[in-house]
Amino acid sequence: MGCARSKGLQARRPGFGSPSSGRGYQKRYSDLIRRILRQLVATDKKIANVVIDWFTQFPIECGSEWDYDTKHAWYTHVESLNLRTLQGEKVRSYEEFLIANWLYRNGIDYEYEPQYEHRLPDSGRRGYTPDFRLTESGIYLEHFGVRKAKSPIGFGEMLVTAPFVDRKEYLASMDWKRKVHASFETKLIETYSYERQEGRLLDALAEKLGPHVTMRPRPIESIYDRVVELGHVDSFTQLLGTFLLQFKGGSYTLGACRSKADKLKMGERGRAFLAVFEPVLRKYQNELGERIDFEDMVLRAAGYVESRAYQSPFRHILVDEFQDISQDRARLVGALKAQHGDARIFAVGDDWQSIYRFAGADNRCEDLRLNRKVGSDEDGHVDVEGLAADVVFARLLVEKPCQAVLTVEHFGDALERDFYVALFLRKVGAQGHHACVRVVVDAPLFDCDDDGCGESRVKT
Repeated sequence: MGCARSKGLQARRPGFGSPSSGRGYQKRYSDLIRRILRQLVATDKKIANVVIDWFTQFPIECGSEWDYDTKHAWYTHVESLNLRTLQGEKVRSYEEFLIANWLYRNGIDYEYEPQYEHRLPDSGRRGYTPDFRLTESGIYLEHFGVRKAKSPIGFGEMLVTAPFVDRKEYLASMDWKRKVHASFETKLIETYSYERQEGRLLDALAEKLGPHVTMRPRPIESIYDRVVELGHVDSFTQLLGTFLLQFKGGSYTLGACRSKADKLKMGERGRAFLAVFEPVLRKYQNELGERIDFEDMVLRAAGYVESRAYQSPFRHILVDEFQDISQDRARLVGALKAQHGDARIFAVGDDWQSIYRFAGADNRCEDLRLNRKVGSDEDGHVDVEGLAADVVFARLLVEKPCQAVLTVEHFGDALERDFYVALFLRKVGAQGHHACVRVVVDAPLFDCDDDGCGESRVKT
């Protein structure tokens, strides 16, 4: 399949090369998606705002303090997110990230965690650094990590903190800050985590600041240039490109994707991504015009095989790099196998070597179940896991932290043994073993070591 794939695509791909050409293809394809995104921002104000919404509100998937039991776990998570705003500073929470980007987008200059303008020598604290200070108006903005909950005495509501935060101490700190601003007559505006929980954090912020500041929204193009400068567009381009290939390869519809996003409770982030993806897909198809891309080629080939317009002579099908198979390729392989009842598939894959995920590979770090038939799910899509019928899948080296520990399961009993396997192991240090796997037809099963081979059963 590898040779046919590269030859076919080089003949018909509209200027990007082929997935098998590796980095060259990936760069040309990413450049195209990046150019499409730039054109949409420059020519369609509505779409431009949707794109900027993504970068200022939804570029990462972030939980909240309430999802973590310890302070260490929460701050480790926050640190991993690298919450850097459009202005460039690194903030301490996703809600502060939203607030900072809203201020930047609306042309409201601010300082993040500045020293309070008045000295507090008798406070018993090292110092006071409010979350934000609006430089033009001098207004201070504090965002408090509290939510509303029902009172335990049976009526009314109370403010609660994250599980690892001392509620009594935190509420006392809130009260102290209010008293400081009152004593020095500095203006304090407050926002709360429960406002984000209710889906109105930024609307509430705009309402509270409205009487006190003059908003000067920055031009969309300048915000997009800032996003590019910070390097955020590259990762988003890769996300869009990967999703587009999976979308086409799986013959999905936008309606089905929206339903799936709702089912998975992806919320505003899922809707925001699809709102950007839809015009990108439309523009991409317009760029193709009368031409077809590689995903179209594979889908057409699958259709020809399924309709028997193409009669396959193959009884033995080898699928290399099985971890990189996508729905359209799975459909093609399944159609080839379905033409002959005695057809067999031999698949080899390793999730650590999944270098073509940008090309729409569906197998990530999950257990692979090697079924004995090619099936379809309830939506009519080919069961990628089910393609590995009559397969030897040898996985004896797991040395990377993010690799899945794969399990091999069989579904059904063979009437007779189709193949035998001889295993040759050699140590590569304390981390594990490299495995050399050889298929030996019509021979007994051997375990081999430095002292020779002896017939035995394979142990897992």
